[in-house]
Amino acid sequence: MKYAFDQYVLDASRLQLTREDVPVATEPQVFALLRHLIENRDRVVSKDEIFSVIWKGRIVSDAALSSRVKAVRAAIGDDGARQALVRTVHGHGFQFVGTVEETHDKTGSAAVLSQPSIAIIATTMVHPTDAERAFGEGLEDDISAAIGRVGTIYVARYSGQNDAKQAAEELGVRYVLGLKLRFAGNAFRLNASLLHAGRQAEVWADRFEGQLDNPFEAQDLVVAAILGRLVPNIMMVEVQRALAEADLTDAYHELLRATPLCMRMDADDNRQAVVHLRRALVSDAEHALSHAMLAWCLGQQAMSDWAPDGPAALAEAMEHGKSALDLAPRDALVLTFVATAEVAAGQHTAARHHLESALALDPSLAWAWAMLGAVETFAGNMNEAVANYERALRLSPHDPMRFSYYFGIGAARYGLGEYEDALSLLEQGYIEAPGSTWAPRLILACAAELNLTDRMHAMAEKVRSVRPDATAEKLVAASVVKDQAYRDRMLSSFRKAGF
Repeated sequence: MKYAFDQYVLDASRLQLTREDVPVATEPQVFALLRHLIENRDRVVSKDEIFSVIWKGRIVSDAALSSRVKAVRAAIGDDGARQALVRTVHGHGFQFVGTVEETHDKTGSAAVLSQPSIAIIATTMVHPTDAERAFGEGLEDDISAAIGRVGTIYVARYSGQNDAKQAAEELGVRYVLGLKLRFAGNAFRLNASLLHAGRQAEVWADRFEGQLDNPFEAQDLVVAAILGRLVPNIMMVEVQRALAEADLTDAYHELLRATPLCMRMDADDNRQAVVHLRRALVSDAEHALSHAMLAWCLGQQAMSDWAPDGPAALAEAMEHGKSALDLAPRDALVLTFVATAEVAAGQHTAARHHLESALALDPSLAWAWAMLGAVETFAGNMNEAVANYERALRLSPHDPMRFSYYFGIGAARYGLGEYEDALSLLEQGYIEAPGSTWAPRLILACAAELNLTDRMHAMAEKVRSVRPDATAEKLVAASVVKDQAYRDRMLSSFRKAGF
């Protein structure tokens, strides 16, 4: 169900509030309170009812309620003086008084409970100076804003004195991010840890260091590094949860089940990912991220020679990509997945535009940087490609798609004629993703240039197992690389390898 009022839309199925199509960051309890008031706008909602629904009957202070009501009003451009949308009925409770237009969608109630949420606990600092405190608070602000832009994770701030478990219960979140900041002269060290509140288990922890010469630059670097590591770790835990909750077949759970399959660069896994994503779209035909990931999977099938009809797979990929962009034009993951499909289809200009748009929304999105590296490679800009892939690795060094970063750097090094470095990186990626069909082609090319006969023959068998009729000309024609110098280099290498 979607509720449109004033300039806002509250999407109950996706747990998202937007203002003129731009997401508005809201804490989970604030969103839940706004939704409850809207759904019951025909009457006054009592304080006791709010305590029961939002805090599940736990004893909390009136001040906590007042804080949430204030946050609701702030999120929708209202305040306690005007009360244009949320009216206080003294002695009774609160009522939503705005004009609302309802739109039904197909999303089941299970999806509403699925999306991950995280609380950022106030940064621990020991006797900070005013400047150090400002630096720590600025980090919190920037991390919160950056997570809020991710779109698939809902973020809350917590400034109370309770421990992580109590903070999670009070705010209704699944994860808690703790930050400890220490200073020594002009240097700082930040320890970050992510806790799964329900399990009381640490999901991820890391340490970041820097100098305060330029505090804004230092904050940007730390925030990007934290987001690049935090989001993949949360999503992998969410994947495991979806696999354990086999009875739930809503779009979000099916998307999560598809995610690791799509990432493995394996034909059978890719086909199973497509099955899950089609199920997701049966559950919710307007699930933008499922459309986008399906576009990626279908593009991967065509690019890797896994599809029985490559052009048909690409055509369907572009249809799903268009649907995804129509539904969520400002979602960084959607933009990135669609761009990946566009790369497979040879639509590099569109891919660049969508990747740059994604990075404007989320500069810490490692996969977007990697795909921008691919676009640079295909355009012949090898040094820029290497820089983008290396940035992706720095942002997410343990990313499940790390093998593709090695492939990417290796492909660019090959384009620069640095065959030994290229071969080493391509081999490293191939160990992690042995199902890749195009990595053996570049390993073959490097081996031919380095006169590594045994390795060249082994890779030639791999290439012919996928394309029995392969010739140098056909292998180059199948490549999505448009740079003529790169294509000429590949043609020469494949001929040296006997194709």
